[in-house]
Amino acid sequence: MRKLIQTTAAIVFSLSMGMYGVAHADSSDKPSAEQVQKIMDLLESMRCEMDEDDIEIDGDEIELDDVFCGGGQFDIDLNEDMHITGMKAE
Repeated sequence: MRKLIQTTAAIVFSLSMGMYGVAHADSSDKPSAEQVQKIMDLLESMRCEMDEDDIEIDGDEIELDDVFCGGGQFDIDLNEDMHITGMKAE
């Protein structure tokens, strides 16, 4: 009986985490057209460029993958106000 309860609890937990992951993935989706334009304007002012498909929203953070600047290739993190909070060379 104890094993049945543990197994059932594990299944319920797994399913709920799977549902959370799907809901969370939907909420950390692609940016709006307005956000993309602001990001591209920011990158242009920095003399950088990137593919719009490499922009991801994760909560209050915007992740820019594979940004190409004169000094190389970077991953850049922005806050919701479009201020750089992190920049890592790849």
